[in-house]
Amino acid sequence: MYADNGENIAANRYIKSREVKAISAFVVLLNSTARYCCAAAKLKNISPNETENTRKFLSTFIFIIS
Repeated sequence: MYADNGENIAANRYIKSREVKAISAFVVLLNSTARYCCAAAKLKNISPNETENTRKFLSTFIFIIS
């Protein structure tokens, strides 16, 4: 019928661990995209200062999300 409290706690931990893994994967994806964009900008001779500012912005954004 109803699970006892121990089973509920275990189920909640499992769900939370899955959420954390999904968020971590999303953050890694965003970070990789930011690195790729910065590398592409350097190849196209966009000013390094502008590229660095973009990287800092994206890093801050990723930190806030996580």
